[in-house]
Amino acid sequence: MSAPASRSRRRYAAAGLLILSGIAAFAFLLNRALSTLDGGLEQMLVPGFSQFTLSTPGRQMIYYEYETVFNGIVYYRHETAPQMALRIVNAATGAEIPVTEVPPKERFAFRDRHGVSMWTFDTVEAGNYAISVTMPPRMPFPRVVLSVGQRQTTWQMAAEVAVNMLPGLLLSGFLVGSACVVALGRRSLPR
Repeated sequence: MSAPASRSRRRYAAAGLLILSGIAAFAFLLNRALSTLDGGLEQMLVPGFSQFTLSTPGRQMIYYEYETVFNGIVYYRHETAPQMALRIVNAATGAEIPVTEVPPKERFAFRDRHGVSMWTFDTVEAGNYAISVTMPPRMPFPRVVLSVGQRQTTWQMAAEVAVNMLPGLLLSGFLVGSACVVALGRRSLPR
């Protein structure tokens, strides 16, 4: 085998390795970006009392999570939420926040979490809030998981994924570009 042919094969092998590295980096960073996508929803186990922090004022949504993992425990419940009564107060002022029931039409699915909208409420300031949830006695599901947070549209979630993916795209683009330079680089000129 001649030296130029051997050098050419090594160059193509290096380029292939760089391309595979770029694909692997992209897949890893995509998986990481999608695993952190949870819509900013804070979970709580009910019935009972729980406190949560809202970082942004505005319209908030409360979801019933019928398939979820909470503190390492898997919860599978019927998609129809059990009867619940809830009360939300601003922890700093003690003021009660009016809650409005909404039709269960907005659904979300983040990896191992699936939920449906139940209630909405408005806040004028970020901060700590307390929620108290009661259920009628002898309910078939003694404990359920609720989540609370700002309602996000599909476009907002897609933008969040895109922002989280930017480093992966840049790294994989750099690796693929490097592979092109290695594979198509100018052969050394004879002296």
